[in-house]
Amino acid sequence: MLFIIFFAFYQVLPCVKINSRMADKKGTFKWFLLAAALLAAMAGYHLWMKKIKVDVSSLLPDSKGRVTGIVYGGDKPSAMVSGEIVREGDTIFGVKVVKIFKDRVEFEKDGKKWRQKVKENPPSIWKKAQ
Repeated sequence: MLFIIFFAFYQVLPCVKINSRMADKKGTFKWFLLAAALLAAMAGYHLWMKKIKVDVSSLLPDSKGRVTGIVYGGDKPSAMVSGEIVREGDTIFGVKVVKIFKDRVEFEKDGKKWRQKVKENPPSIWKKAQ
């Protein structure tokens, strides 16, 4: 990787002259842009190759039944509950998704209904859900 950086600047630096015409300055500017794009691409590739993965659900105190996001648009709204995407009528851990609103989700289990907002702590009924 260092060889590529050295090579890029080795190609760019000879183009820089103290008393150059405007055409040479434009050419030099293009080489500097090329070198900057190359460096950015190499940095992105390096980060991509690391493939850092973090399991966020393990950091939450109780992720079972937690609503982490809502997509409300069109005729089929969906929500992210316990790391799974659900729609109205779906069942997760024995709890039915009744209705998805813009800011909350309505659930039902054993005839009991409740509403949860995004990132709100789930009620104790989720602990009993399987």
